Amino acid sequence: MPIALFGLLFFALELAVLIEVGSAIGTLTTIFWIVASAVLGVNIMSRKSAQVLRNAQIAAAEGRSPAKDMIEAVLVVFAGILLFIPGFVSDAIGLVLLTPIRSLIAVTAVGSWVARHAPATGSWTQWNNKGATQDAKQSQTIIDAEYTTIDDDK
Repeated sequence: MPIALFGLLFFALELAVLIEVGSAIGTLTTIFWIVASAVLGVNIMSRKSAQVLRNAQIAAAEGRSPAKDMIEAVLVVFAGILLFIPGFVSDAIGLVLLTPIRSLIAVTAVGSWVARHAPATGSWTQWNNKGATQDAKQSQTIIDAEYTTIDDDK
């Protein structure tokens, strides 16, 4: 019920701001800004989320936890959704989430929750092709060796 109430209040705020801005700058200009923010939101969602997910893959490959990068990816997608929603309040929140403040939000707000609820492990683990977990740092160890085949038939 509280989520529905929040959604209703948010919709009413968006509508009130949209009416005020529309009466101040004109209907066509308002429609232009709404459509432009939707196009921008879709573009940012596709570009930035792929970039942040690549960073998460790099972090996992280096043996670091990709939790911060994954949280940032979720925040970028959320920012794109907010930009796609018609309204100036959601656009303002979406634009704030696209600034470097996103990293601060990821580290403090969500990162602290993850730190409290996630099990403590020594390092990031990954699945190998046999289904077992292995330490990511150990999986990158390269052993250079030479070998000679000995034929027992001779």
